[in-house]
Amino acid sequence: MAVYPSIHNATYDSTFDMDYYNQTQFPWVYSLYKPYGMKGYTITQLDSGAPYSVATLMYFDNADQYHAALAAHLDEIWARVPLFSSEYPISYPGQIISTIV
Repeated sequence: MAVYPSIHNATYDSTFDMDYYNQTQFPWVYSLYKPYGMKGYTITQLDSGAPYSVATLMYFDNADQYHAALAAHLDEIWARVPLFSSEYPISYPGQIISTIV
């Protein structure tokens, strides 16, 4: 399984509407990406001392699925970022090696 983190930068004056992101934005993103193979996602609010405020992990079986979803919907997703965040996210794609819960 492949994981694609979307991480929002935390600056002294950055803003982030977690309620909107959690209840509106990411369910919408999931509805767009699910036909491309998205399995699910995890949203984590990071501690206030961290350099980032939010980390969202998106789960796909492989990189091709993620890249197809991104190519199809990136512009419309990025157009909505100002509705919940003053900062645009960065991504660090990778493969899941191990998970213990």
